[in-house]
Amino acid sequence: MPYPQKAPFAVDANGVPSDADCNSIDWATSYLDYAVGNAFGRLYNNYDNLGDAWAAYWKVVASKYMNFPGVMGYDLMNEPWVGDHMADPTLLVPGVADRVNMEALWNKGNTAIRSVDPTTIVMFEGSTYDILSGFNNVPGGDGSKTAHSYHYYNPPQLGSIETTIQNRIKDNNRLKTTGMLTEFEIWDESPAGVAKSLEIAVQADRYLQSWAAWSYEELLNWTTGEPAPELALIYARSYAEATAGVTKTSYFEDYTGKYWVSWAANTAITAPGLIRISQKAYYPDGIRVISNPPDVITHTMENDNVVHLHYTNAAVNGQVILSSVQPFYPTGVIKNSASGGKCIDIYQGTLNPNNPVVLYTCGPSWNQVWKFKEGTIQLAFDPSHKSGAYCLDTQPISATDKFLNIVLNPCVAGSATQQWTTNAAGNIVNTASGYCVDISASNYKDGTKLLGYTCANAQANQVWALPGGTNGVWQVKL
Repeated sequence: MPYPQKAPFAVDANGVPSDADCNSIDWATSYLDYAVGNAFGRLYNNYDNLGDAWAAYWKVVASKYMNFPGVMGYDLMNEPWVGDHMADPTLLVPGVADRVNMEALWNKGNTAIRSVDPTTIVMFEGSTYDILSGFNNVPGGDGSKTAHSYHYYNPPQLGSIETTIQNRIKDNNRLKTTGMLTEFEIWDESPAGVAKSLEIAVQADRYLQSWAAWSYEELLNWTTGEPAPELALIYARSYAEATAGVTKTSYFEDYTGKYWVSWAANTAITAPGLIRISQKAYYPDGIRVISNPPDVITHTMENDNVVHLHYTNAAVNGQVILSSVQPFYPTGVIKNSASGGKCIDIYQGTLNPNNPVVLYTCGPSWNQVWKFKEGTIQLAFDPSHKSGAYCLDTQPISATDKFLNIVLNPCVAGSATQQWTTNAAGNIVNTASGYCVDISASNYKDGTKLLGYTCANAQANQVWALPGGTNGVWQVKL
C-alpha cells in the first residue's frame, strides 16, 4: 500500500543496500508500509522502552552540544510519521497523530533535554502533511522556549506557500509559540525551479518566518563539479537576524540587493540590531545604511557579512524605524514616465560588443538594473552575476549623423564615451558628446533603440527616473 513494494534488497556486510536499489523506489510512499507504521507505533507507545531510550539519547545530545554557539535549537524529530496507521487508520487524518501520538513523546524528549539545558529552543514538528496542527500544547508548556518546525513541499502540501505559512501562524498563535520553516526545495536549477524556491523565500520574509532549506550540498553539481549560482543567491539574500525592538517588516529586492527592515524601537535594549549580508554576492563595492527617521541609528561592521545597528540619542522608544542596506553606489532601474514607466534595457539580453540599448517594459531582471559608479553607468550584474563588467557607451552612426547610438560595451577605464552625468531635470548626459539619452522619435514601443541626441532639458523622451542616491540624496520612506 499504496503500491506493491519490491522484495527486500541485497545488502552489504554492514546491512546497507546499494544506492541504485534505494533510488529505484519512491521512498516517500514507503512510509505507508506496514513495517514503517508499526515501528513508529512502537516508538510512540514506548514498546520495549523505545520512547524512554529516545528521550535519554536526547539528554546525551543536549549535554554535549548545549554550549556550542552555533546550536540554535534541538529539532526533536524530522518529518515524524503518524504511527501505526494500519492499526488505527484515523491517524492518517491531518492533525490527529499530533495529539494522539506525538505530543506525549515530544513532552518526554523536552523533559530530558530540560534536565541538562534549560534555555536552548526545542523545535517540534507535526505530521508533514498537516493542514492545521492538532497539538494541544507545546512540549513542556512554555512557548517561549519552543518553535514549531514545519516543511513545505507540493505535494504533500496542496496549497500555496502563503496558505501554508498562514496556517502555521494560526497554529502558533493558538499554541503561544513561534514557528520556523525548516525545509523546502532549493535544488532545481531550472528557471522555473529557481523561481519557485525564490517565491518561498520571499513569502517567508513577508510573514517574518525564519527558514532553512533542503539542501546545502545542492549548491554544487556533483556530476560536473560546477556551482549553482542562481541557487546560491537565494541563500545569500540579506535578512535581519535581530532588531532592538519588535520587527514589523522585512523585504529583500533580489535584482538590486537592496534590503529593508522596520521595527518598533525598544531603546532599553542596548544590544545592536543585526543584519546578515553577503558582500560577495550583492555588495561588491560595499554598502550604505540608510534610515527613516534619518538620524536615529548608526552602523558598524562586525565583519564583512554582519551589520550592527546602534541607536543614537535621537531614537525614541516605541517609534517605528525603517532601515535599509543598499549597494554603495546608486543601483536600480532607469524609467521613463512618458512611456508609461518603461525601462532602459539591453537588446535581447545579449552582451555582444556595441549591443543596442533599448526601451522595454520593466521586468525587472539583470538586463534592466544599472549601477552609477564614478561617472559610468554599469550593468549592475551580468548573467553570471559578475558586477561592473559592462558599461553604457555611445557609437557613432556616420560622419554626417547628428546623433549617436546608445550601446553596451565592456567597461574600459578612462573611456570618455563611457562617462555620464545626470542633472536635476532627469537627463542622462554623455560627457564626450554632450548628448542626452533619448527615446528615438518619442516611439514608446518595446524595443525602440535609444539614441544620444541634442539635449532639450525637460523634453519627455529624454527625462528619466533615476535610482535613489544618483543626485547625492539617500533616503528611504516608511
